[in-house]
Amino acid sequence: MCNPNFWPSLLSRCPDLDLYTDWSQNTETPSEPSGIQPIQQESHQSLPSTLNPNAPEFIPSFLRNPYQNRAPEAPLQSQIEWIPNPLSSSVEEAAAPADPVVRPKQYNNTMRVAASTSLCSQRTLNVLPKQTLEPTPPAPIQILAQECGHNLTEEICAAIRSAQSSIRMKIYSLSSKTILRALAQKASEGVPVWIHYQLIQNHEQCGLDQHPLVHLQPNTKTHTNLQHKKELIVDQKLAILGSANFTHGALTGDVNCLVKVLSPELCRLMKQNRSGDCLVGERHCRYLSLYRLGPDGSREIIQLIDKAERSIRLMMFVLSHEGILQALDRAHRRGVEVEIIVDTQQRKATFDILQKLRSDIKIFEGTTCGLVHCKMCIVDDTLITGSVNWSNKGFLHNTENLFILSQLSPQEHASLSQIWYQTLAHSEPITHENVTIRRTLSSLRPYRAQTSSSDSED
Repeated sequence: MCNPNFWPSLLSRCPDLDLYTDWSQNTETPSEPSGIQPIQQESHQSLPSTLNPNAPEFIPSFLRNPYQNRAPEAPLQSQIEWIPNPLSSSVEEAAAPADPVVRPKQYNNTMRVAASTSLCSQRTLNVLPKQTLEPTPPAPIQILAQECGHNLTEEICAAIRSAQSSIRMKIYSLSSKTILRALAQKASEGVPVWIHYQLIQNHEQCGLDQHPLVHLQPNTKTHTNLQHKKELIVDQKLAILGSANFTHGALTGDVNCLVKVLSPELCRLMKQNRSGDCLVGERHCRYLSLYRLGPDGSREIIQLIDKAERSIRLMMFVLSHEGILQALDRAHRRGVEVEIIVDTQQRKATFDILQKLRSDIKIFEGTTCGLVHCKMCIVDDTLITGSVNWSNKGFLHNTENLFILSQLSPQEHASLSQIWYQTLAHSEPITHENVTIRRTLSSLRPYRAQTSSSDSED
């Protein structure tokens, strides 16, 4: 602190000392004598102010806007904006101790708190974590096919891996090692597995024949009554059915269509081998369980064809049922657009019956798409699919199924059209000149799997 007697002592010793001259500005002129010029005392008098002390800029803000006139401030919780750390897996992890970073957000009074560097925990700030959108539930009905970009083997294995209580399978041919390993894994986890089959291979390599929770039931009936269904039931609520055998060649090399349905009612009908209507989402569907001396599914198919108004697109492995072909010819003659794609190895029977009826229906054979093993018919807005070939043996002798889905959605129409047009692109019209040409399986699958035998059940 400065000595209060310093300046009086200095002036008494140096009476000529000028304490008021500003030496940073030299105001001397050449004509004026040099020397120290004392500054007049009145030069330090301040001029009167012209500012208005009552101007708004001189009034404090709390006086200009009293508290009772101000809008109430939002609570602190609403002024905090939590920025989760993108590298953190949870809010608790994001709130790990670190240097805090708090910066005001422009145009409002919110604070942005970097979660990854906050010293405060979620409990201290009372900040709710960012809400995440619930995953979209799967559609109750999904059409699966390679032509739609689906991996059929993976779709089947994913359904098997989701099992919690039971797995039931009825299959004509089962040999896919990937599917067999998935079944063995679920059995090792304590899920019972029941398989009713006509043909099975590679199951011993996966230990299915020795596992206590795996029940393998072969078809013991005569060779004229095949177990020809392709069905999978998971937890009595999820069903997969259609035309594909669970073999590598069928799932990767041929044209097949599967339908995945989320419906406990349908699973109940399939398990009990009963026919009936079932509710899938908000739509009524029909399931037919066909067996020797049982209901004739061809009658319902003929009724649907006779009601067709616009178009019929049919893809079939074996099409030799005369009653159905007569119904197709009737529909064509009354103006319905009818197109048919059949497998090249089974085309002659279809072609001969249509020639006998003198029908000019467009008929094609698949030539480079693998086996046309699909059993699929789109009648206006209705899909008819299943395991049954449209032949006398299929409807009257084998154990088969039919699934009839009406009121097709635009997405389902798009999937079915994609299957149709991609198969049609690898097909040729059947004529008198080429109807007798024999084609090998390797020539039918130039771009697909080569390891499968034909599904010669009819």
